Amino acid sequence: SDGTPDVVLETPAGSSAPTTGQWLAADQTVRTASADGAAVLRFADGTTVELFGDTTARLEPSADGGHRVRLIEGGLRAEVRPRNGVVPLVVVTPHAAVRAVGPRFGVTALADHGTRVYAEVGGVRVVRADALTELPAGGTAFVPPDAAPMVVTERPRVLTDPAREARYVGLRGIAVSADGATVAGFTPRELVTWRPAADRLGADAARTLTAA
Repeated sequence: SDGTPDVVLETPAGSSAPTTGQWLAADQTVRTASADGAAVLRFADGTTVELFGDTTARLEPSADGGHRVRLIEGGLRAEVRPRNGVVPLVVVTPHAAVRAVGPRFGVTALADHGTRVYAEVGGVRVVRADALTELPAGGTAFVPPDAAPMVVTERPRVLTDPAREARYVGLRGIAVSADGATVAGFTPRELVTWRPAADRLGADAARTLTAA
């Protein structure tokens, strides 16, 4: 290690390593400074945003009482608590805005490659310029960095041999469902999911694949 912390908090006063349970304010930026870095942002209403390795995200003020996170680069997985009359969470990337409808979704963004959205449980709304796309539960959307049309699919590609196929260059993050039954892997261009067999990946799936 070169002494750089895995997670860095950037404020107008400078950069520092945040502590567990530290309160954050709008316009502060959290950066996971390595592929092994990870951070979980927990809001007062119970909504959580998990930042994957090599990710930069900034908290922003929200005019409607919900939460707003700008995903500058990298990947995140959100678990959202519903709030009456309010969009509980909006994730803004360089290419689109993702508005929570259902309780769980993931977003990855790379400036030169575009944004990918995965509606894990329940749907999400993807806004690009003035166009709104309703993404159903289980669906994915790819928003390219140029004027090309958005690509929406009902289900992500399923790996038949994840222990072999998931080890490719470009893996940006891993999300494991709460029950451990489903694993999702994000790359700049696609999202893939699988249900790991206990004798293949087991509890070490995230660590194994992130290090690949």
